[in-house]
Amino acid sequence: MTSPIRYSQRPVELPLDGWLVEEELALSCEKCTECAELERGRKQAEAEGDFSRVTDFNVLIVRHRMTHSGAS
Repeated sequence: MTSPIRYSQRPVELPLDGWLVEEELALSCEKCTECAELERGRKQAEAEGDFSRVTDFNVLIVRHRMTHSGAS
């Protein structure tokens, strides 16, 4: 049996996955106002350091882009 650790250990620091914040993910259609608005919100969230919202916008952008490919 092992004994419990009775002191604090250094926190595990994981790297931030690039796909969460990469511009490449959020490439948008130049003609679509919804794409532009989603991209604007994503950039604002990133500037504020709110990476949870950045991720939310990334998901919305990808879902919206799927409607573009379905319409083609």
